[in-house]
Amino acid sequence: MAEEGFRRCFGDDTEVVFDFHGYPAAIHQLLHGRPRPDRFHVRGYIEEGTTTTPFDLLIANQVTRYHLAAEALRRLPDRVRHSIGRTVNTDHTDAGADIDALADDYERRIMASREEILRTGTDPETIREWRWTG
Repeated sequence: MAEEGFRRCFGDDTEVVFDFHGYPAAIHQLLHGRPRPDRFHVRGYIEEGTTTTPFDLLIANQVTRYHLAAEALRRLPDRVRHSIGRTVNTDHTDAGADIDALADDYERRIMASREEILRTGTDPETIREWRWTG
């Protein structure tokens, strides 16, 4: 990608959470020489152990919707964190903490899903039966 197109897509200082179907190193190689490659947080295939279910594979690779949402929330700039947090926290005491609590909730969902997979050998119903709405 030409430098101008790259900057239009990713800017020069925006934190980027990138989910890739292959090895994260392949994306890191493509980022070499680009502005601040350390701001790219690439998730992808990790060869590690065995899996029992499709969602278990996503957990092993740290690419579930919960992983990606928590990662994106934690990498929001402070000004955005507080703006989003105020929509939930109407007394504005610590609006940014609401974002951390939401990210923590996603991590708890990962652990609970993993425990259920190990216990039952199947993905949780909330994962198996989930459908796009709207």
